[in-house]
Amino acid sequence: MGKVLLSDLKNAVNNLFEDLKDNVTVEDIQDIVERIMMVNGCYDAAKRYILYREKHSEIRNEADRNIAFIDKYIKSDNTANATIDDNSNVSNHNIAVLNAEIHKENNQNTNYKLLENKIRELYPDFDPKQMIRDFNSIMYLHDSSSQIGMPYCVAITLYPFLNNGIKDLGGLSAKPNSLKSFCGIFINMVFAIAAQYKGAVATPGFLLAMDWFCRKEWGEDYFKNHLKQVTIGNNPKNIKQEIEQYFQQITYSINQPASARGGQSVFWNISIFDKEFFNTMYGEFYFPDNTKAKWESFDWLQKLYLHWLNQERLKCILTFPVVSVALIYKDGEFLDKDLFKYACQEYSEGNSFFTYINDSPESLSSCCFSKDQKILWKSSTSGVHLTTFEEFKNLPYAGNKENFKIFHNGSWVKGKFVELPGRKMYEITTFNNKKIVVTDNHLNPTLRGDISTNELTTNDYLLFNQQPANVIYENDEHLTYEQGFVVGSFLGDGSFGSELNGVIYDINFSQNLEKYKKCMEMLDIANQQVGGQNKPHLASIYNNVYPVRISSKELAAFIIKWTNWKRGTYAFNKKLNLNCLLQSIEFRKGILDG
Repeated sequence: MGKVLLSDLKNAVNNLFEDLKDNVTVEDIQDIVERIMMVNGCYDAAKRYILYREKHSEIRNEADRNIAFIDKYIKSDNTANATIDDNSNVSNHNIAVLNAEIHKENNQNTNYKLLENKIRELYPDFDPKQMIRDFNSIMYLHDSSSQIGMPYCVAITLYPFLNNGIKDLGGLSAKPNSLKSFCGIFINMVFAIAAQYKGAVATPGFLLAMDWFCRKEWGEDYFKNHLKQVTIGNNPKNIKQEIEQYFQQITYSINQPASARGGQSVFWNISIFDKEFFNTMYGEFYFPDNTKAKWESFDWLQKLYLHWLNQERLKCILTFPVVSVALIYKDGEFLDKDLFKYACQEYSEGNSFFTYINDSPESLSSCCFSKDQKILWKSSTSGVHLTTFEEFKNLPYAGNKENFKIFHNGSWVKGKFVELPGRKMYEITTFNNKKIVVTDNHLNPTLRGDISTNELTTNDYLLFNQQPANVIYENDEHLTYEQGFVVGSFLGDGSFGSELNGVIYDINFSQNLEKYKKCMEMLDIANQQVGGQNKPHLASIYNNVYPVRISSKELAAFIIKWTNWKRGTYAFNKKLNLNCLLQSIEFRKGILDG
């Protein structure tokens, strides 16, 4: 800054104080600085100074708005009278709620912008300004002021929880091993998941899992002996009273406000199933100890909870869980008349729950494929297979289908096949030429929600799971990347050579200049890992082929196992042993790279 500029600035400020005396503000002085720089041609400096002023003005304005909100919140008698977007699930008026509510205006503006950007991407001709005008007048975007970019609702299976507790969610609790630990860790799990979603956490298998632990605790027929005393002391309890104590622990705990949700309680949903729904969803379900779900005890337990919850709500306002009773109604009657009558009785006594009525339990399934669709499946007796649905159906049960599981969304899950005759079939072709053939009522996850096939349009984006196949390694033999690389190399360019007394020793790999060094490195490491002693070597090069050879009966036996090799196998009909899918990810990566 030159002397002339400093002199002009000094004179201007002095004149300002002579004119305004004690009424000079920081903004007045900054206006003079900005004007003097412009007059003296310091345009770049002036521009930076203007931006600096604007940024700090925004900071001061935001701070002023926050302080005004705090003052309004303190003076209000409840949260709804102070916030820009009240929530009926927030009943407290405290500092934790204040710190969640104070960010709602910024959250809403950011969520609007995220939505606008996505709509512009999907529909370039759409008018987002009209959308915002509608949101501010005739429309309400639900929970737009809550957490930024957070997904809405989720329904979860409890199977990973039963296998591994909440460690997969970043928690410390291992899998539950008793009814008591199940109840405690279940509460932690619901809170941990709810902290990552705006809306509801649905656990339709809650009572099914609880029934499993009840049977482990008191025997398969505990529900028949529910009046049996099981505790001693000043207040002895029978089985039914113990169960109701656990009901109380879970239900009251989940209804407590959660700091991770801005002082809201968890929005928790559960389901009650009739026998038809149970048979479809859990008829072939196996728990981690390989025992099956049991309808009789589960039915008794779910009815007990439904009745207990209604009676408990006479003592205290319990907003959650939201309960849905699922009933099949077909040919003019409810198929499970017992649960239907029980639900009617509960309604007559003032109970409150949703009733889901359908003519088929298949409505809960979204995996309705063509009989020619290929699937990856395994059983406890026959290993891993890739077949069509029809081929699987035609296999005999014994030796093939015991405890079968399907590879779905990156993990092995229990499956059940339901034949649906007479349904219309659709072939869906994606932009990248992926084809699937599914029923008309197959639910397809899209950007606008789960849409049945017959309602899809060419503007829909289908959501596919692209996560790594991080399955539970049920038969993990601790195989390595190097071992997988050798198997993959053999499938690509390998062959067996000489043998002695029926035992194969020599293994040959036809490589090129770029690949042979890595092949030799992988062979050396893998051979040592399986107990071999010899080193690989490079044979005579011919026609740009770099032949790599190794003599190792241990490595040959390893390759034979993982390629299902037998005499008469040639380059064109080599096959990978699909049981590799039960092994480590590193082993499978090695196969692909090899």
